[in-house]
Amino acid sequence: MSDIILRPEVYGFAKTMEEQLRANENKGGWSNCTNQFLSRQLDKNIAKLYKCTSHEEFRRRCANIANFAMMLADNDMREENETWGKIPDGS
Repeated sequence: MSDIILRPEVYGFAKTMEEQLRANENKGGWSNCTNQFLSRQLDKNIAKLYKCTSHEEFRRRCANIANFAMMLADNDMREENETWGKIPDGS
């Protein structure tokens, strides 16, 4: 597989996602969170999206939404790997 070069837009958004993750590190991560909890947090952030009062807040909220989706996907991948003994690259 060829190396993937991130588009500038994706790279910038990923940086914002990481900034939000670091700002919330004190909450202890997501590996022990249930899908129900993470889904509720995702829904809450979506509901707040169009109530933002600045472009910066809107982009931060978008990053939070993406982070909760990533957390759900990460936990699902971990569960699949534990269940079926797969490694993260899908083999």
